[in-house]
Amino acid sequence: MKKTYDILKLISIHQFSELLGIEYFKLITIAFNPNYYTFKIPKKNGNLRLILAPNEALKKIQRKINYILQDLYTGMDLGCVYGFNSSQPEHIKANAQKHINKKWVYNTDLKDFFPNITSVMVRDLFMTAPFNFNEGLATLIAMLTTYDNTLPTGAPSSPIISNLIFYKTDKKLQVLAKKFNLSYSRYADDLSFSSDINYNQNIIVEINQIIEKDNFVINHKKERLQNYYNRQTVTGITVNKKVNINRKYIRRIRAILHDMEHNGLISATKRFFNAELYYDEMQFRFIDIIRGRIEFIGFVRSKQDEIYLGLKNRLTEDLLSNRDDSYRS
Repeated sequence: MKKTYDILKLISIHQFSELLGIEYFKLITIAFNPNYYTFKIPKKNGNLRLILAPNEALKKIQRKINYILQDLYTGMDLGCVYGFNSSQPEHIKANAQKHINKKWVYNTDLKDFFPNITSVMVRDLFMTAPFNFNEGLATLIAMLTTYDNTLPTGAPSSPIISNLIFYKTDKKLQVLAKKFNLSYSRYADDLSFSSDINYNQNIIVEINQIIEKDNFVINHKKERLQNYYNRQTVTGITVNKKVNINRKYIRRIRAILHDMEHNGLISATKRFFNAELYYDEMQFRFIDIIRGRIEFIGFVRSKQDEIYLGLKNRLTEDLLSNRDDSYRS
């Protein structure tokens, strides 16, 4: 692939196909016939999130687009975005560390962040600076990166495109943060503000006005203002004195492991997904989810932490040996 800054020099779809290393007519065919499959993963609240994932041919194109745009975004980096940004540590721990030991922390959430980004918004992104593509090229890129008029949750290109679309809003929020002496950070659709200065209602009013004026929707159910005398969290990590894991999160994993130990993996899987019917692939996904959550504890608290080591040792091969493989054929 050519150097990624070449994307700003594009004036035609032919040049774009050459940059991606994909034959022109193949690119056009894929753009006009996008192929996605769906599956669901559990949210923190136990509900299921619908994922739209592209087929392999389209995924390869989206990965190349992601690579190109990531390189471009690095040069635009504002220093406040920690999700899907290769120029910053891409994890919620780094995001949370920006808000340690503050008098108050305010968190808000963007409702349906990816689904609310439309094909028109993506097309318009590529028709304005720094891209300034013609309408035909911008429309083609939108066709390759959106589906059913939204930004697909499972597409490799969606996170970086969302960052680029939210870039102007990030800049406005940074100006506001400087005005009120705040620390501001964003991880995907989670926005966090913190300060050692006493809380002022006008701050939150102005934050909301900026977000809503740029046509994004605030999930008011997830708004939280936390003072130092209560537990303060940022993207699920406690930040009062240092980054730490919520005790409820640890108790939840212990309860799941206890369920697996006493009732078996199949029973625990059904209960975790809140499903009457049992699907074989859920069992394997369930194992990966629990293992991932245990590793997250080690990531935040350290790999030498006693709680992490204890949970990891409980998730042994013996515990998983009762996995039901009879559904696989």
